[in-house]
Amino acid sequence: MRYDTPVAEVWPEFAAHGKGAATLRHVLTHTVGLPAIPETLGPADLADWPRVCAAIAAAEPVWQPGTQTGYHSYTFGFLVGEIARRLTGKPMRGLLHDWIAAPLGIAGELYFGVPPTELDRLARLEDADPVSIEPAGHVSILAPWETRPRASMGNDPDLLQADIPSVGTFTARGLAAVYAAVLDGELIPASQLTELSAVAFEGTDQVFDTPARMALGYPLGRIGAPSDEPQRAFGWPGGGGSYAYADPTTGISFAVTKNRLNQDLTTAQHLSDLVTTEIDSLL
Repeated sequence: MRYDTPVAEVWPEFAAHGKGAATLRHVLTHTVGLPAIPETLGPADLADWPRVCAAIAAAEPVWQPGTQTGYHSYTFGFLVGEIARRLTGKPMRGLLHDWIAAPLGIAGELYFGVPPTELDRLARLEDADPVSIEPAGHVSILAPWETRPRASMGNDPDLLQADIPSVGTFTARGLAAVYAAVLDGELIPASQLTELSAVAFEGTDQVFDTPARMALGYPLGRIGAPSDEPQRAFGWPGGGGSYAYADPTTGISFAVTKNRLNQDLTTAQHLSDLVTTEIDSLL
């Protein structure tokens, strides 16, 4: 499947409500127009893969695919995951293990769906101050539970064991190892790395109401980076203040994970700045 292949070619039901021309590129740049889980579903429904995917396929896009961008908080994992399942016949939890974790020697550090025998290993999440991933005063596109990550949801054993690829259970070491493997050519060829660190869509994020420069699957630019720093780093901050990225310019792969949930990325930015400064001093 190529980036400009219509999603409906592998997932025919997705063509509903004018989404027939929506492509994999639209999905990866968060421009497909389905940022919110359909309102008929709640957090407990996330474990029901067929039901969630059927609801997403039947949903009407908030905007015409490819015209605007907006963070697809929970829907992104199901969109990518169902496309991958239709192409390979395997669920995302299996692909993560077989294609990434096992070959890189980090099985046990990356999960979409934690095995019951591994639940006791997990750090328990805690709530800090009430948080929202949307700015104050902004009209919400997402459901309240999507905008305010809570520890109770992240600690729910049923959800932890479910294949929900928007909220994986990872160690910081595992995340950094995956990004390092991307930079080193172990997971993708060099030509694809060039695409991953190039602008694929630029506009205003309709969820955050902030400027967005999207590559294929990632926003571009390191959080807090000075304006004169090359903006080739790609990665995601997490809903509770975690952060992971890769930077082709410096060769840095970085990850910090937190179990106390808030939207303050100061700690992650400070650590990222320290690592970048140290690497710059060695170059």
